[in-house]
Amino acid sequence: MIKQYKSLIWGIPTLITVRYLTFIIGKTHKRIIRHLSYEDTLRIFYTVSSGTLSLFIISFIRYYFLDGIAILPKSIIIIEYLATLFFMLTSRFAVKLIYNNQKKTNDEKINILIYGSGKMGMVTKRTLERDKNGSYNIIGFIDDDQKKEGLLIEGKTIINTYSLKEKLKTAKIDAVIIAIKEPEVKNKRKLIELCLKENINVKIVPSLDDWFEGDFSSKQLKNIRIEDLLGRKPIKLLNSSIKEEFNDKIILVTGAAGSIGSEIVRQVLKYKPTKVILLDQSESGIYDLSHGLLSKNKNYNFEIYFISLEKKEWKIFLKILNLV
Repeated sequence: MIKQYKSLIWGIPTLITVRYLTFIIGKTHKRIIRHLSYEDTLRIFYTVSSGTLSLFIISFIRYYFLDGIAILPKSIIIIEYLATLFFMLTSRFAVKLIYNNQKKTNDEKINILIYGSGKMGMVTKRTLERDKNGSYNIIGFIDDDQKKEGLLIEGKTIINTYSLKEKLKTAKIDAVIIAIKEPEVKNKRKLIELCLKENINVKIVPSLDDWFEGDFSSKQLKNIRIEDLLGRKPIKLLNSSIKEEFNDKIILVTGAAGSIGSEIVRQVLKYKPTKVILLDQSESGIYDLSHGLLSKNKNYNFEIYFISLEKKEWKIFLKILNLV
């Protein structure tokens, strides 16, 4: 009894002191809980584990080299270690979960449907769900395959293209995101016409060439354009004499951020002209194109210019023409 009493008298203060010092050294108290990350989780694990290891070392030294009394029983140290680790991790995960749910509740929800239930559709879904600044509420997927009607993917219903009109009447849809690499032109046109008639915003996932470092964010989603309805295949410049035509030349491409313009830019750059000047009125579009080009080949030689002729930026335009 005396040994157990002495163990508790010295063990509890030692435990509190060791935990306090390791938490100060590990700086676990300086982390923002609602932004808990994988690195924060590892730091907590290492901090708590180092504290427990310190308790074992202190207990070992006292037992074998001092008075033969352990700081605390091994079973108590192990239980305390598991309880501390569990409490610190679960409490932080709970705070983060509550914060994120509250933030999503306070934000205005945007109900969306994703056209395409394949790989690109799933990537789009997960990207939108990871977006901390977004408030997307994914209602389901749209697919041309009638056999998939009513099936579930990660808890989201698949709606067939032909029954979409009825769904739009019953559900309040704010936007449709086209996430198919090469959709059938007929079905794509029908979908866009239906959305325009119902005042539903239509966006499109950028092509794989425009993804930055193999991934894309919700900021890269583009509004549908008239040229997207053409169903045109990528323009390919096959004439061998073009290489000689572009050699030692500076090329200006206007409307470079559009679907047709961006494809022309990619084809022209393959012939390695002296420089390609990219000009467009869409500031976000021209920067997205430049990021996509650099991620594919950092040796591409081009310059980007954003110009709004509505603001009569004629001097900038003339300067660009002089460069060419």
